[in-house]
Amino acid sequence: MNNETSSIFDMAKAMPSLVNTETLRTAAPFKNLFPIQETTLNRIISDMKRFGFDSGHPIVIWAGHNLTVVDGHTRLLAAKKLGIDTIPVVLRAFEDEGKALEYAIDSQRNRRNLTDAELLRCLSELDNRKKLGRPKGGGVDLGKSAEATA
Repeated sequence: MNNETSSIFDMAKAMPSLVNTETLRTAAPFKNLFPIQETTLNRIISDMKRFGFDSGHPIVIWAGHNLTVVDGHTRLLAAKKLGIDTIPVVLRAFEDEGKALEYAIDSQRNRRNLTDAELLRCLSELDNRKKLGRPKGGGVDLGKSAEATA
């Protein structure tokens, strides 16, 4: 962990911190969960040109996971396209990738109307991380994985 990363983790987790965009990492499954729509990206770029990066909507990164972006990929790309070097981020601790995905999906769901295809893709990503198995006996009862995803 470099000095900039260390100093970020020393700050209060609930307060936004300013971070250089180049230190943030985008990775699957988060970067592929909601593909960036060109029209949305262009609207955000237009807003950022007029008002700057809105610190009321910081990028959410997974604390302790190599500064991986969990939520805010479109805003991060818009900032980079505009040459904005430093943006606000909030560090969040997650138990595991499944919990981080749940957070990302909930955040998106609460901000926009998801299409059925987007919602199905999200549910598939979540279900892929659940422990497999059905109750013994071969009945049609749903297992814990299906129950948790639902």
